[in-house]
Amino acid sequence: MPCNHPSPIRFPAVLIACTAVLVRADLHAAEAVPPEPEKKVGFVSGPAARGPWLEGAYTAKDGTRYAHGALLDGRIGRDRTIAAIVTYPDLYVDDIVPVWDYLYRVTEIVDSGEPKGVLGRDSVGLEWVENRKLPRGITFQPGSFAVPLTYNGEGGGAMYNNAVDVLKIEPSKAGAVAEITVVGNSKSTVRVRAGDVLTIGKARHKIRNVVPRDKKTHVIGWVEIDPDPLKEEKTLDKGGKKSSRGEKRGEKGTSLTRRDSRRIVFRRPA
Repeated sequence: MPCNHPSPIRFPAVLIACTAVLVRADLHAAEAVPPEPEKKVGFVSGPAARGPWLEGAYTAKDGTRYAHGALLDGRIGRDRTIAAIVTYPDLYVDDIVPVWDYLYRVTEIVDSGEPKGVLGRDSVGLEWVENRKLPRGITFQPGSFAVPLTYNGEGGGAMYNNAVDVLKIEPSKAGAVAEITVVGNSKSTVRVRAGDVLTIGKARHKIRNVVPRDKKTHVIGWVEIDPDPLKEEKTLDKGGKKSSRGEKRGEKGTSLTRRDSRRIVFRRPA
């Protein structure tokens, strides 16, 4: 269940290992209604091995503030044992972003002016967006592994030590289509929409939802992937022998760090 913090805008300078958006209830049952998360959470800057992490907040020449951040060593899936990483493209105030089990709106970006990599005072404030307050047509299935759309070379995810990049999302009357590249021992690029199956490592995962980027509503765009792999399906081949399709169990893996995802290359913009 979410941690019971007194709804702070920002976490203190030392990252709190327990993040308010990790919900341990079984959210996969259709009738399950997820409990309300912490209303307000945030990312803070400085070196960190796990948890919500902020590479830095910056101020553009026109005064606009933006930030780079990531979710490190998250635990996803029905039993919360699959290690995952999520990285974000540039985030701006009012952006709507998936943060593990819920959608949040960026409410504040603080640029302290301190160099990146120090345990400084940069921060990003996030506020939970209730379903009834989401832009028209936007839905989100709690418990999904939501991979942000890569934008200007930033953003992506990783699980099973495989990088997962959403390169493009195209709106369509039949349902938005996403172009996804998975990089592990090999590299593959596929086009998928909701209901399709994506292979990550040795496991097959169902695509739950594809959400295009929308500048008007500040939705950053993402693909929701069921973190639990599809169960093995026994079939008969032409010779009458049993063959397996899919993976009965996914690779649970160990703790991930920033080095485990090939998308996680943070850099300070020029």
